[in-house]
Amino acid sequence: MSGYIPSDLDHPFFKGIITNPTPITADVTLFSHEISYYSGGGGKGPWNEPAQSVPMLFAAWESLREEISLAFKIRDKALITSAMRKGVGLFLHVLFWSNGQPVSLASMPGSCGLSVKPANCRDRIQFLIDRPDLFHSFIQLGELMDEQYKQFQVKLAKVTKNR
Repeated sequence: MSGYIPSDLDHPFFKGIITNPTPITADVTLFSHEISYYSGGGGKGPWNEPAQSVPMLFAAWESLREEISLAFKIRDKALITSAMRKGVGLFLHVLFWSNGQPVSLASMPGSCGLSVKPANCRDRIQFLIDRPDLFHSFIQLGELMDEQYKQFQVKLAKVTKNR
């Protein structure tokens, strides 16, 4: 699939990540399942089992948070931008998979009818995309992850209660 980007994943902020996928952890490579899904690979994606897949994404965030923090400590702007792009991509995975959907960059959050999401999600993501190299963006990304974690836990509790 070298070079092919499905229209649902075609977004300039993520082009390098999508065309040259790099693993966040051994278990998480951004957009790999979505590329297969949107390219006609079909199958059952991890977003169909959010209770199993989303905790793995939150675990990946812990190691990526350290990488981003280190990039800010050494003040390497290229490394900061690269790591923050991965961080925003990881957040979008958490956001969409929490809602049982594959990531779709064509319908960015806020306009895609997601029910489990942080307040002002669309504006906050746009801030991260517009200014990935600001330390405040890193703080904002951490807050989005924390808020999504809480929202996801509430969703899981409701699902468990209704069984």
